[in-house]
Amino acid sequence: MKRFILIKQSHLQNNIVMQNEQFNFKAAKEQIDLVYYIVSLGFQYSKQNHHDYWFKSPLHEEHTASFKVDRRRQIWYDHGTGQGGDLIDFIKAFHRCDFKESLTKLQEYLGLNPSTMEAKNKQNIEQDNFENADKHIHIIAERSVQKYYLRQYIQSRHISISIAEKFLKEVDYSLKERNYTALGFANNDGGYELRNKYFKGSSMPKAPTIISLTEGKNDISQQSLSVFEGFFSILSFLELLEKDKHFTEKPDSILVLNSLSFLNKSQDLILSFGQIDMYLDGDTAGKKATKHALSWSEKISDCSHLYESFKDLNTYLVPQDLQCKEQEEPKISYGLRR
Repeated sequence: MKRFILIKQSHLQNNIVMQNEQFNFKAAKEQIDLVYYIVSLGFQYSKQNHHDYWFKSPLHEEHTASFKVDRRRQIWYDHGTGQGGDLIDFIKAFHRCDFKESLTKLQEYLGLNPSTMEAKNKQNIEQDNFENADKHIHIIAERSVQKYYLRQYIQSRHISISIAEKFLKEVDYSLKERNYTALGFANNDGGYELRNKYFKGSSMPKAPTIISLTEGKNDISQQSLSVFEGFFSILSFLELLEKDKHFTEKPDSILVLNSLSFLNKSQDLILSFGQIDMYLDGDTAGKKATKHALSWSEKISDCSHLYESFKDLNTYLVPQDLQCKEQEEPKISYGLRR
C-alpha cells in the first residue's frame, strides 16, 4: 500500500501525492472533515447547533434528521440504528465494506480530490453555500448502460452485464448545478435509485419497485413473491439463481423496497401474495425488519439463513463467484460529465 503526504505546489492549493510507503490512514483521516465528506456524497445537513450537524441518515431512509456529526470530535451517531463511530466506521457502514476495503475507499477519495479537499477543509462549511444548493436530484436523460466505468462497476459487484441490462439504465442527473452519470434502477413512481462507485442516492419520488417475472397466473393469491431491500440484492439473487446456488425456483414477482421505511407501507401488497420469501439484509436493521414482517403471517418465510454471516446477498455472491476476476480500476473521477 502507499502513503499520502502533503507537498506545497503553489499558494493556491496543496496536492496529495503517493509515495511507495505504507499508507498512514490515521494521518489521512486528519486531513478530512467528516461533515464535508458526507456532503461530498450528495447529502445536505438539515440543521446545525454549535459543533453538531444533523443529517437525514445516509445509511437508511428517514423523514426527520437523526444522524448527528460532532464536527469538533469528528465522530457521528445514527439515532435511527444505534450505529456510530469515526470516519472509517462511517465509510464501512456507508459502503458496506470491511476495514481493509475502507482504507482503499479512503485512498481513492484522497486521490480523486487533491485539488479541492485541503481548500474546502480550510473554509467554514457554512460558507460553502450548502443551504442555497439544489437539494434535489434532477434526472436529465436515461439510456442503456454504455459507459465503460459503469459496466466495470457492475462487474466489480460480480453481476453479469446480461442480467444488469434487464433492470438498470445509464442515467444522467444534476445535483447542485453539476451533471453526473450513474446506474439507475427505476421505482414504480418514476424515481430512480442511483449508484456508481462513489455515489449512492435517489431521485424523487422515492418508492418501492415491483417486478413480475412470470406470466400465466392471474390469481395473485396463488403467486409467490420475493422481497429484497436494494436492487443489487435482486441482481445477486438472479445471478445465483442462474448458477443454481440455493435458489432453485424463480418467484412469480419481486418486490424491491429501496428503503426499509417502505416495508409497512407495502404490507397489504405483500400479504396479497400466496407465498412470501424475505431476503432482507443481514444487518441489525434488516433482521429487525424481517422479524417484524414474520409477525404478519405464517406464509412469510425468512430466507436470510441462505446467506448467513454475510451482510447481504451481494456480499455473499462475491466470494462465491470464482469465475469473475477483479479488474484494475481506471484512475478517473467517475460519473462527472463536463
